[in-house]
Amino acid sequence: MMGSFNRAAATVFLAAAAFLCVSCSKTTVITVPEEIAFDAFGMPMTRAGYPESGIFGVYACQAGCGVNTAWDASDAWPQASSYFANAAFKNIDGNWAGYDIAQGKPNPYFWPSDGSLMFAGYSPHKDASKGTVTSVAWNPNREDLSVGVNPYMQIGFTQKTDISEMVDLMWFDVKDVNEGRTMTKESGVVNIDFRHALSKVTLNFSGSQNIYKLTSVKLKDCINTATFYSGKTAGWMPDLAVEKLKDFTLLNSEVMLNGWTSPENLLIIPQYLDGIFPVIGTGSVDMGIDVILAFTVTDGYGSQEIEIPLKDYTERWIMGKHYVYNIAVNADPIDFGSPSISITTQTVTM
Repeated sequence: MMGSFNRAAATVFLAAAAFLCVSCSKTTVITVPEEIAFDAFGMPMTRAGYPESGIFGVYACQAGCGVNTAWDASDAWPQASSYFANAAFKNIDGNWAGYDIAQGKPNPYFWPSDGSLMFAGYSPHKDASKGTVTSVAWNPNREDLSVGVNPYMQIGFTQKTDISEMVDLMWFDVKDVNEGRTMTKESGVVNIDFRHALSKVTLNFSGSQNIYKLTSVKLKDCINTATFYSGKTAGWMPDLAVEKLKDFTLLNSEVMLNGWTSPENLLIIPQYLDGIFPVIGTGSVDMGIDVILAFTVTDGYGSQEIEIPLKDYTERWIMGKHYVYNIAVNADPIDFGSPSISITTQTVTM
């Protein structure tokens, strides 16, 4: 009886083992999707260094082609469809990942299981822009292949008049990412190259006799509301309505003129300084108003306001450029009459 029992037990054991082996052979491997992340820090001297606290918006489009396909190849952008639109990305643990601004928490986005992606974006995200980005529209512009594909963003923008609150509008297009080639999850973290959409202005005052003080400094009648278009020919379409022109107050207290420099964050919509802009598609022009540098000097006995049209020194402010005006205000050490003023300019890349 004992031998019979052992043979039965062995049969049950072997059957159970066989079942386990069959079960193992049918185990399904679950692939965890990989999260999309960006590196937005940029490279010194070549890119617009991105602030760690910045939140930017991203548009992603998916095509069926493989990795490293030229973005404008026939099987890439012309065949692409939207993957996600105006998604917010924030620095989380060193890379920019999907973020829900309203909820204040991560909102990850993942690579597709097939095909490849192309990206475009802007900063700051509309919902994190303090009201400066008033609208964002995305135009894939892939239908008219006779002139070549040209996706672009259309961004409504109104700069803050308080210098300390000014926002630095930046962007990158599809052609700027991965040297204009498609990407897949195997590409890893996406490196992006932001470009500046605004101009920067700095005023440096000097006076050899150290006699004068400044009591106010303004840039008057600056265009402050406009629409930015990215794409192959990026540029601005300004709103020239007089009520939309703004004065930027750079100083409203008494300081020594010699050595005074305007605030660091003076970021202005690119514009012609005589206020004349061509109207696209019409051949006509819109007439605006001269941009004026106005400042008040005092020698302790009296004061005078001086107004200088900056068009005499710069034709236009171009996006991505930093304009430095060195303003020498010198007194006659004997006469103490009206000061003599000379201005030299420098232009560098932001």
